[in-house]
Amino acid sequence: MLKRGGAMKILIVDDDFATRKILSMMLKKYGEISIAENGQIALSALGNSLRNDTPYDLICMDISMPEMGGLETLRAIRKIEDAAGFPEGAGAKVIITTANSESSTIMEAFREHCDAYLVKPVKVPELQQTLSSLRLVPKTNSAC
Repeated sequence: MLKRGGAMKILIVDDDFATRKILSMMLKKYGEISIAENGQIALSALGNSLRNDTPYDLICMDISMPEMGGLETLRAIRKIEDAAGFPEGAGAKVIITTANSESSTIMEAFREHCDAYLVKPVKVPELQQTLSSLRLVPKTNSAC
């Protein structure tokens, strides 16, 4: 899934301004970034991207958000992708970025088909390694 000749389309979903800013700075070199402050806004952005045939490559999302939490949003994202005809695993790569490190929450996130789980504060080398393991960026020995 390495993007050839084009930048990734990235959606950052988090209710915390500082987290959105930090993740944006970490990811800006990889592509076009959109921001959503909660799950409902994220689903609207996802719908627009699919209608315009410009789906997201990567979604970084918090679990604890007002309006609609991350796991509920993740379930809805996967349903929307399924309805749009994406084969399982062919939709956006979703990295859960959260302060919650409880094993039960991590397991639930993977049951809902997240692709990776990073505990905040997210560090550049950890993010780079995760992006490489998801085949969104080439493997490298240097940090982002």
